[in-house]
Amino acid sequence: EKQETFRNLGVPAGSGVPEASQKAVAAFLRDFPEYTEALDWHLFKQVVSIVSERGTQLPSGQRVVYGRSDLAKHSCSPNAVTEVLGEDGLREVR
Repeated sequence: EKQETFRNLGVPAGSGVPEASQKAVAAFLRDFPEYTEALDWHLFKQVVSIVSERGTQLPSGQRVVYGRSDLAKHSCSPNAVTEVLGEDGLREVR
């Protein structure tokens, strides 16, 4: 259920991230064709795109996805404010 919820976050229409992810994967597989069957590259591109578009970069450099607050942050018609509190990336949605 969590995986489906994550995938349903999707990326905003018009985002260039899925295309960039596709190009990066294609270049990688051209250089390392032995990895073509290593994993589901379509799913990989989908996950990378969602994390890139919906995720938040913490002060440590790690990226995380907060389902509700990241949706609020990227809404086309926002009705909430998301604020990061402190160094650990704790969020408050108002």
